[in-house]
Amino acid sequence: MAAYSEAAEDVRTRAEQILLDALSLEKGKGLLGALRKPHLKHSETVELAICDALAKVGGPDSILPLRKLEATQAGLLSERAAAAADAILRRTEMPTARE
Repeated sequence: MAAYSEAAEDVRTRAEQILLDALSLEKGKGLLGALRKPHLKHSETVELAICDALAKVGGPDSILPLRKLEATQAGLLSERAAAAADAILRRTEMPTARE
């Protein structure tokens, strides 16, 4: 049973990393890209789904990226990122202080 638990944790950790990679901001290419503000890699609908998934499988490593997304985006995406970070904090019983 311990092997199953360990394998499940590995899968959760890998899933979390894939979701965080997909959530990261992307810089444009070339000289002009370096001057532009970083932007999301995916549509807002996909970003919302990533936030929802991280709320379910994310751990402490997901909180800071979600808080950054909350601070840099507006509207529903900001709200969903905040809700996901709060859900992780509740699930992992971490203090609720925002960074």
